[in-house]
Amino acid sequence: MSSYTGLSPKQPNIYVGPNVYICSIVNRNREPTGADYRQPETGKLYPTGSYWLIGGNPTTGVFGDLWYLSKIVANVAYWLKLSSGGSGTLLAIEVDAVTAPGVNPVTPIVGIITFHGDVVSNHSVPVETRSRALNVMNLEVQYATSAAATDGTKSGLAHFNSSMFTVDASGFVSLAGGGLAIDQINVDANTAPGTDPVVADATGQITVTGAQVAAGTIGANAIRTDSLAVNTYTIEVQRAAAAASSSVNNNGISSYNSTDFTVDANGYVSLISTLLNPITNLGITYSGNTFTICGYNGAALSASNPARVWIQSSSAPGKLILYTITANQTFTDGAAGSVTTQRFGLTAAVNASVDIPFFIYAVPNAAETSVAFMIARTSGNLASPVAGSIGKSGALVNVGQSDFYSLASVTVADYASKPVKYLGWFRMQFTGATNSWTVSALSSLDGIGQFPTGYNFVMPRGQFGAAAGKYFADNGGTAPDSSTSVYNYQLTQERTCNIQFYNQPIDTAGLGAVYATLAIPFSAASGVAMGGGYWVGGGGSPGSNHCIVLGIGLTTATFVINTFVALGWVQSAGLLNSEMGLTAVLIGSTSYFIA
Repeated sequence: MSSYTGLSPKQPNIYVGPNVYICSIVNRNREPTGADYRQPETGKLYPTGSYWLIGGNPTTGVFGDLWYLSKIVANVAYWLKLSSGGSGTLLAIEVDAVTAPGVNPVTPIVGIITFHGDVVSNHSVPVETRSRALNVMNLEVQYATSAAATDGTKSGLAHFNSSMFTVDASGFVSLAGGGLAIDQINVDANTAPGTDPVVADATGQITVTGAQVAAGTIGANAIRTDSLAVNTYTIEVQRAAAAASSSVNNNGISSYNSTDFTVDANGYVSLISTLLNPITNLGITYSGNTFTICGYNGAALSASNPARVWIQSSSAPGKLILYTITANQTFTDGAAGSVTTQRFGLTAAVNASVDIPFFIYAVPNAAETSVAFMIARTSGNLASPVAGSIGKSGALVNVGQSDFYSLASVTVADYASKPVKYLGWFRMQFTGATNSWTVSALSSLDGIGQFPTGYNFVMPRGQFGAAAGKYFADNGGTAPDSSTSVYNYQLTQERTCNIQFYNQPIDTAGLGAVYATLAIPFSAASGVAMGGGYWVGGGGSPGSNHCIVLGIGLTTATFVINTFVALGWVQSAGLLNSEMGLTAVLIGSTSYFIA
């Protein structure tokens, strides 16, 4: 074959040789390049629209490939490939599916096939080509959908709830918060049809409920998770139980009898006073000259930490009223103290450098709406005294041994002659120079709910009518005295006083034919109490061995001598000061009711 061919534009009735003007097809054994813009045989430019057909045994390209020259620009030829040696030009495109009026295959119109991208509902084909109109084809991707198990046909385009997922710039999806997904929950226990673990239902939900169960159902944990139904678990809390001893298995939730307990808005439980426990949350402290009635542990009383006391009603006899106290009450001691100059029956200007018992009472007002704490030197009080016998800071009284002192500043008339509740006791000592009191350091015997049963108090010398520094009164003569005398007294909750006196030897002999008169710590309710003792005379004594009768008057004690003569005891006159010589021994004891 010639290396070039051509057709002459002249009439073809005479052959004049190859036509070098128009070259319609060039046949060569290689692919064309940009340098093939001239015919090497003629040096002429290839006409645009010329074809280049690759011949057999090509050095480049494939035998039968067809190219055409689209243009020559700046001596560069633009040869475009039309078809390969084994296939022709693209005439139509086969698609996966067709929806009328679309067709398969899709053919061009004026050489054009329109190609769309689209997203469609999930139909179990993640990606497909489909014709839905003439000369048009789509590349369709389905939306993703959910499934109970892995299934590639459900794959597709999806976007993500921003409250649950994050998607970075690379399309990497993470759970919001970065945590792991929960698809099941392990529980403490299950009862069919409940399961362990608990899995979600078809909507992705696990139902969680709360419940309480009987005491002892759960045990030491007191709370558990329990699946009782499919896709459901219950948080169970057991109810508390009563038991004779401590057991963690009895822990649980409970409610409280409003007669016995209070529960504040914070769930704080307090015991209400009852007949068996008529006083709750009360204690005493003493620090820096201040005596305080406060909460049981020293904490301040308040609306959230109240004390409670049951007291007999004065307006409705036989009934009890519960009082709530929400503030501390205090007094100060010492020379500048709030109770200074109220003597409670002690002799003015005379020291009592021994512990004197004081008793604490709760006293309600006439309206029965509030309580004042008061102190007194006498035990066994059932009611507060009259208004004139109740002192307070700035308005002290000195009527006698049964005076009350109110820690709270109250209108004393509102608190006079009212039923009282005994609370406890403590001790003070008296300084005569300032007529002031000092609280003794608190001990385990002092406090709320305590009483000094069996406690031996020492009789102070020179007090309650006794001669200075002595236990006896001069009574118109000279009172005897012994530096080793022992004079104790005890008190009872029944308002009695027990005294024990031992006097030996006499340091100062008594003088005067007057009765030996022993001072007593409390005035007596009557003058009829009698006791006994033993006396050995000294000096002008009528004998050596005698029994005495100790008689209690209203404010003093006196002695009658019984002398054993022949076969019996003979009573003689009362013991005189002058009979209390330096060798005398006097031992006696008695009990009497306090006035």
